[in-house]
Amino acid sequence: MNFSPDGSEVVTASDDGAIRVWHVQPNELQAEFATSFTGGTPDPIDWAAYSTDGSRILASDSTGLVYIFTASGKRQAASRDQPRHHGGDSGLE
Repeated sequence: MNFSPDGSEVVTASDDGAIRVWHVQPNELQAEFATSFTGGTPDPIDWAAYSTDGSRILASDSTGLVYIFTASGKRQAASRDQPRHHGGDSGLE
């Protein structure tokens, strides 16, 4: 779980392969991003975090595949070539 830069939202990673964005006040689901684009069973998401400007969400599944979404939900990329990262700072600018 990681907060958006302004603290108004939280992004969560989940074992069901979903990335969810929650409003902090009130506590409501704002968006849910799918990581299985082929219709198969998604791998668990290990972590998700916001870019430092809050415009993108970066996440990685248990196989090391890295997903980049715009904060509005459009998938920008998926790559296995990115280094694995664990922690709250995604390093995206």
